[in-house]
Amino acid sequence: KMIQQYHVQGYENFLRYVEKLKKKEPIYVLYTGTKLANGKSWCPDC
Repeated sequence: KMIQQYHVQGYENFLRYVEKLKKKEPIYVLYTGTKLANGKSWCPDC
């Protein structure tokens, strides 16, 4: 099967999008983060 890529921004948008999929096949997710206005990552581990 073909790989399909989707881009969403924000956790709430992600939840809404995944809810729409309702597929029986596995869904693999790659999370990335944007930087805050001060140029630092919001994630202390990143």
